[in-house]
Amino acid sequence: MKRILALMLMIPLLLAACGPQEPPTPRVEDIQTAIAQTEAARPTATNTPVPPPATFTPAPSNTPAPTATATSSGPITGVVNVEFLNLREGPGTLFDVMQPVPQGEQVLVIGQDESGDWVQVQIGEETDATEAADDPLTGWFAAAFLNYSGDPTSLPVVQLPFDQQVRVTVQDTNGNPIPGVVVAVIYRDDTVTLRNDSTTNDEGRALAHVPPGFSGVLDVQIVGIDCTSPIVDINCELSGYFVLEWRTLPVIPQTGPIVLRYEVSTTVITGSVVDRTGNPVAGIEVVAQRDDGAETAGTTGADGTFRIPAGPGIWEVFALVFDPRREGARVTVEIADTAPEPVTVIAP
Repeated sequence: MKRILALMLMIPLLLAACGPQEPPTPRVEDIQTAIAQTEAARPTATNTPVPPPATFTPAPSNTPAPTATATSSGPITGVVNVEFLNLREGPGTLFDVMQPVPQGEQVLVIGQDESGDWVQVQIGEETDATEAADDPLTGWFAAAFLNYSGDPTSLPVVQLPFDQQVRVTVQDTNGNPIPGVVVAVIYRDDTVTLRNDSTTNDEGRALAHVPPGFSGVLDVQIVGIDCTSPIVDINCELSGYFVLEWRTLPVIPQTGPIVLRYEVSTTVITGSVVDRTGNPVAGIEVVAQRDDGAETAGTTGADGTFRIPAGPGIWEVFALVFDPRREGARVTVEIADTAPEPVTVIAP
């Protein structure tokens, strides 16, 4: 399983693995609720001019029904590999749950969504690779929670109507796409919070889907980085970039581009974290927040030192722990043309 760098400085969502955030064991009394709670919104960064965002094509007035746009080498089966897996009406946790399916259940896998994070399946009395049930139940599973008899990437791609798509682009301030960034699309109302994660592809694009007829405001956030992303180093720490615009609240149906951005760093903030007796603290998160809303972070090494990417501006640097969330005293660092002097940060 691939490693993921969770951006804990922004929101207390402790991502431990990649792939869709589908709860493995649904609760009967709250079967449709996906796990996710985030902090309040913060100001949008405005300091750095950016190139025109990615082009966006509005939805056509008459959207077709979902269609398959690729051919498969043949039907394959999948076996549920978690205790329970929610069968959903569409490809994402924003869709209603049809029923939970127990571990070991075999299903016929007939398609996938464009991202490959979700697969379309048929469930019935006959679910072998050659014959479907007379009256099968068709729905969607998170792809990561099935064991397959064949290659799921060869499955036909099922295209949902344009007004059911939420397309997000992650790029840097030079307009270059950034792959391997985990983007969460979150819906909240008075009774439920639903979250769907997607990882940006080589074009810097992430994709989520909403149910037919959905309208309203979504919360779109960068929540982590795959450790294979080109903007992290061998230790899965940000290298040469820091997040500039990490969150937005788009209105759906989508009528314009949704773009999140990283800024290319020009320097680093260095220093050490110590406890109240002056001893170094290893393995603690160090966060720097710029006065325009940009953020950067890293983790101290065995000797308590840190090195995090940054750029010009006024930053507040502090150590951060979770469960419960506690911050240490903030140290102000002003960066102009040269790298700042190392700072000492007190752990909370």
